[in-house]
Amino acid sequence: GGTDAILATAPSGKAMSGLVNGLAVRGKLLVIGIAADPMEVSTGSLVFGMHTISGSTTGSVQDEQETIAFSTLENVEPMVEIMSLSKAREAYDRMMDAKARFRVVLVPDAS
Repeated sequence: GGTDAILATAPSGKAMSGLVNGLAVRGKLLVIGIAADPMEVSTGSLVFGMHTISGSTTGSVQDEQETIAFSTLENVEPMVEIMSLSKAREAYDRMMDAKARFRVVLVPDAS
């Protein structure tokens, strides 16, 4: 099993390291998140899974517009953790401790 491609945006090398195991055979991991800590990847996973890891900048405004259009067309939804704005400090701490699942999105508190 696994997925054909993963776009890694986490600012954590440790969090991105585990993503390789989620790839299908010949799967690709594209890293656009810049982390202070290094990624650690099993060479066996790369060799036997024939995985590819590459990095890239995020692109231009035109690239972003095309990406949004594609995601709308294909019903692609982001995988995010949603927290209320009143928990912004907790969200920040989770991110800095590499405990956030994917991205944390802050939403206004219910009134």
